[in-house]
Amino acid sequence: MSSKCAREPGSDDEIEHGSRKRTPVPPTGSHNISYYHYHGPVNNIGEAYNANLGINYGSLSQASYGPLPGAWAPVSRPPIDLVSLLNPILDASHTRNLKVSPPNSKCFPTTRKLVIAIILCWAKADLSWQGPHIMWIYGYAGCGKSAISQTVAEQLALEGRLAASFFFFRGSGDRSKIFRFVNTIAHQLARTRPDAAAVIEEVARSDRGLLSVSSSSLVFQFRHLILEPIATIRASLRHSPVIIVLDGVDECEDKEEVAALIENLIAFFIEDPCFPLRFVVASRVEDHLHRKLHASSQVQLLDLVGHTSNEDIKTALDVSIEKEMRGRNMPRDGSWPDYSDKRRLVKHIGGSYIFMTTIIKLLFAPSIKDGLTPMDRLPKNLGNEAQL
Repeated sequence: MSSKCAREPGSDDEIEHGSRKRTPVPPTGSHNISYYHYHGPVNNIGEAYNANLGINYGSLSQASYGPLPGAWAPVSRPPIDLVSLLNPILDASHTRNLKVSPPNSKCFPTTRKLVIAIILCWAKADLSWQGPHIMWIYGYAGCGKSAISQTVAEQLALEGRLAASFFFFRGSGDRSKIFRFVNTIAHQLARTRPDAAAVIEEVARSDRGLLSVSSSSLVFQFRHLILEPIATIRASLRHSPVIIVLDGVDECEDKEEVAALIENLIAFFIEDPCFPLRFVVASRVEDHLHRKLHASSQVQLLDLVGHTSNEDIKTALDVSIEKEMRGRNMPRDGSWPDYSDKRRLVKHIGGSYIFMTTIIKLLFAPSIKDGLTPMDRLPKNLGNEAQL
């Protein structure tokens, strides 16, 4: 018999009968403790603590620690063979290096609080509500869809509710295509929900053709690698659904496959309105999806245009200007830009965060060899809106 029991490193417990008397100490955050006691012939001991052995008898104590039933398990790393089996895109989630793998977007502190609160409140609502399973966030280019997706994904991950996230991006190789999308989501799901990892691995190994969209449809892949594994842990999610965040769906080149998946998910949720999975999707609503999304009771549309305030733009502008002024010989007393200039800038920006970024680059870019300082450039740009 081989047993390894928990012990507290550096304990000063007294020695009793030639062995240390120890009380097993559970890992931080563990609950649901099970103790096992054994008395009888001992043939083989790999490592034992709190053991008092006779000629051929021993008393061993063992403790097993785990989360409470239904509690969120901590994020763990899936087996290496599962990673190699699924071949996921490793820079597609909210944990990617934003500077290397765009979109490099994140909400400025204290901005977009209302819209983020709306999304999180919807995502975390009890399943008994039986509301829409898909929230579709849309708006014109530059209104902050990706920044909100990033912030929402990070917050849901902190709360242990995020199952997976995927950020499509045009021209970024596999992240602009659908081929490795499901495999990537399945890999993340195995990490965030270890209780589903074994099912994902079993399904993937039993049907290797399932791992390629050249031999299996996207809908078929998603049903067997995502929906079925979640169904097996449904009891532990009866009150708190898991969330998948998808950003930039309109930037995926495979339009027909994406449309088919969205249609299938809508039909699936209509059949099973209490299924413990929700989607937060940030994307422009393209023509081929417009009618389906607007007509479905399983989709809640959220227009960002109505949730982009001048106050948010002003806050983001202040933060950006302050960041650029660091290390420069410029007034730091708040006198530049003055209130009037800021108000005109906010008006010119018109709710577009991309436009705001362009203005900041024009003011501070060292590549402009005009001999002017940012303070010199500001009135010229404000005086000629067309240049912005």
